Amino acid sequence: MNNIINKIKWIVILVTNMKKTKTIKSTIQCILILIVLIFSQNISNAQTESSSFEFGGINRKYSVFLPQNYQANMPVVICLHGLGQDVANFIGYTRINEFADSAGFILVFPIGIGKGWNTGAVDSRALPNSDDVGFISDLIDTLNAHYNIDMARIYCTGISNGAQMTQRIAAELGYRFAAVAPVAGTLPDRAVNWNPIYPLPILYIHGTKDPYALYNGGSNWDYWSVEKTLNFWIQNNNCSLTAESILLPDIDTLDNSTVEKISYKDCSNNSDIIHYKIINGGHQWPGANASFVYWGGGVLNNDINANVEIWNFFKNYENPLVDMARVKTVEVFPEFMNTKGDTIFVKARITNPENHPVSVYAKIKGAVVSFSDSLQLYDDGLHFDENPNDNIWGNTKLLSGLEEDKYVVNLYTHDLSDSVIHKHRFPKYFTNIGPLVVDNFEITQLDTNVFEIEYELRNDGLTGEAKSVTAEVFTTDTNVTSITGTLNFRNILPGQVSTNATHSTHKIYTKNGLGSMEFIVHIFSSGHFFWSDTLAFTVTGIENETNQPIEYELKQNYPNPFNPTTKINFAIQQKGYVTLKVYNILGKEIVTLYSGEKPAGTYELTWDAANLPSGVYFYQLLAGSFVETKKMLLMK
Repeated sequence: MNNIINKIKWIVILVTNMKKTKTIKSTIQCILILIVLIFSQNISNAQTESSSFEFGGINRKYSVFLPQNYQANMPVVICLHGLGQDVANFIGYTRINEFADSAGFILVFPIGIGKGWNTGAVDSRALPNSDDVGFISDLIDTLNAHYNIDMARIYCTGISNGAQMTQRIAAELGYRFAAVAPVAGTLPDRAVNWNPIYPLPILYIHGTKDPYALYNGGSNWDYWSVEKTLNFWIQNNNCSLTAESILLPDIDTLDNSTVEKISYKDCSNNSDIIHYKIINGGHQWPGANASFVYWGGGVLNNDINANVEIWNFFKNYENPLVDMARVKTVEVFPEFMNTKGDTIFVKARITNPENHPVSVYAKIKGAVVSFSDSLQLYDDGLHFDENPNDNIWGNTKLLSGLEEDKYVVNLYTHDLSDSVIHKHRFPKYFTNIGPLVVDNFEITQLDTNVFEIEYELRNDGLTGEAKSVTAEVFTTDTNVTSITGTLNFRNILPGQVSTNATHSTHKIYTKNGLGSMEFIVHIFSSGHFFWSDTLAFTVTGIENETNQPIEYELKQNYPNPFNPTTKINFAIQQKGYVTLKVYNILGKEIVTLYSGEKPAGTYELTWDAANLPSGVYFYQLLAGSFVETKKMLLMK
């Protein structure tokens, strides 16, 4: 009912103002908006589907609105809600679904964690551990798989916190979008470090009396003024600084606001920037449903309809980088390097849908020390890159004489067809500080099957301080059902042993509380995994009913990667003939570690590969009808 009343109100306003307009252009604009209002449909007439997928270990939710004329290869507008909004509120407020149904495009409504977005700002409302940019990127791939969308016509808009997130997406993920339209949201201070790789058309709507995202900046939050925000995009798009300005007709004389349209043109690749300056306007979506307006958001302008203006802007653009080659995933190892010299292995998986000619390379830089180097990657099957022309690129390099520090590795793809360089969003790290090792430990039995373990770490390095150190433990022992807790050690100076700074412990839950246990300790610095050590002990207590394995098992070798020795553990369920062999990557047998009869039990063998070159090897266990093969990596 409210929707019908609002339409009637708009129609009365438009008809009245059509009589007052003195130009053909103003009359045509009124007629176009009137047609949209008359023929727009309710959301119930189309389809809305809710779904989710796991990203970053979190179940991320989204909703999809399909227009009545839905078909394959349709354009998509991704809509980002404001802080605290949900999908129903965003749709009820903007009524963008009605316009999408008549104009014929798909709407997607991702949901931020806690109904907020990680805009990259230093703000108490932000969610610094939420990779919302990565979530949106994976969402695009998910949408294409389910709805076969037009990948060249993907657009993004949002209001308030969603407008800020729209601009972060434009900066870090702009190569996947054709255009964006933020409403009532400016850039954060950290945008000074953003480096968009390509000009992107932008429609920007903002009220001069916005009480939250202040038009002239100056709030307690670290967000820029509208002028500074526009200048960022003008510079990125290489637009002319001479703007075209026009005051639009005051269609609704009762809304106490007017609209100035400011256009920045002559931009690179026709990536125009249009700013709708809502004079006296508040923190609002122009033309929105008045019964859903932001509380305390100020004046709602009705001279333009944001849905109409945004889509009329979007439909002029297609994404020229839709087939751009870019880095998808990266592997860098080892995490810890010997200070005397070690080989770094870098492998990258590339997305290259049209097989563009590309150059892939890594840049290595010290976090503190003044060191930088580069490494060219190849896809020829000869540089630790698996098979030729499989879009898996790799290479190795011997690094020696490095000062103790944490080093960052960034991956770049230079698409020679599009003349664009893409920097992978997630750098990798390695260090030659340390190593950090377990110095001593104490174990306490809390219950029949529950144990508590606490330990210290030692920094065996000479000059480098390990900062913000934490540790976790893992085991492949099937007698252990779960392990809880993370130990925090803060900073550890070279040559020093650190006590457990927070006096926290790991709790180990077992099935029967008996046996020799070996744990792998993963040690982190500032959240990056660098060091690994083992921790073994024997727990006395209740006797096992049997020590006989309940199944055949071949465990992952440890350490892995290794140089030059590694241990291989396996379990035999019953007495029988057993062989354990090692093969190279071409399937050629390298060595037989064991061949003969063994009784049921668990066994450990050590393989010394000192005389073999670095590379990938496979080890295979045959015991009766049981056959299992695992991969291991020798690095020298």
